[in-house]
Amino acid sequence: MQAPKSKSFQDYLKLLSVGLTMGAADAVPGVSGGTMAFLFGIYEELIGTVKNFSQPSLWQNSLTNLKKGQWQKLFQGLNLGFLIPLLAGIFISLVLLSPIIENLLHDAPVMIWSFFFGLIAASVWSVSRKLTHWQATHISAFILATLVTFFIVGLSPAKTPDNLLFLMLCGAIAICALVLPGISGALILVLLGQYERVVSAFNNREFLTLAVFALGAIIGLLAFARLLNLLFKRYHDLMIAVVTGIILGSLRKVWPWQQMIGDYNVNILPSWQVLKDGQASFNSDLIFAPLLMLLGMATILIIDKMAADKT
Repeated sequence: MQAPKSKSFQDYLKLLSVGLTMGAADAVPGVSGGTMAFLFGIYEELIGTVKNFSQPSLWQNSLTNLKKGQWQKLFQGLNLGFLIPLLAGIFISLVLLSPIIENLLHDAPVMIWSFFFGLIAASVWSVSRKLTHWQATHISAFILATLVTFFIVGLSPAKTPDNLLFLMLCGAIAICALVLPGISGALILVLLGQYERVVSAFNNREFLTLAVFALGAIIGLLAFARLLNLLFKRYHDLMIAVVTGIILGSLRKVWPWQQMIGDYNVNILPSWQVLKDGQASFNSDLIFAPLLMLLGMATILIIDKMAADKT
């Protein structure tokens, strides 16, 4: 990546606004913050900055600049003029959205998960389009990834470990979505059973939880992001097929109608009737849930069309 150019006040405002948009995207499963970065023209700088953080020479130079008090070189070397406003926007967006999402998860779970289901379902089509020629190897990888993911999410208990070490691991895995095209960190947290916990932490200002999650994300960037980027460069089509299968298989986890049996959430079909004030009435979820699924699908298709027009 080339040395970062000096930025104007307008550049900082743009990065802050892009961060706000990315934060909104990353807050919901199915929408990729990386896609939003691409739409706003900062994806290459973002990925280049992330890859540089895994370079030992960057940290050596930064330590040297820190010891010598060369703050401008330190600032430019770490590309903080890019990262600070972007991360500030992402953080502000997540903090503002977390109370809304947490309330919806509690008060209208079928509705919010229906919207998420539509987002993720459309993401299957969106990501699969990145692979123009499906060969037998790609189809096999796609089917295998779908079946494995579908099987694993069915086995995963509704309540995953709540210790900080597991949360750190989740942060390390979720941050890899930064370099995975079309898959969001929020979806990974859903699959790991930590989505609602992280949303609640943002909402309730649980700084220890957030710090541990952020530490895991930093470790993930240093340990995994560069490897994933290398895999996508060398085995792009195969990785796209695998990611598409993972997204498709994950739909089992976000099915809006679930019933708790023991420690597991089991997918069920919705009932035509519900009891209200002791009387049976038509279940309005059967109307609004499909509409929200369609809204989620339309959201992804619009974003995908915008990205296609930009290329």
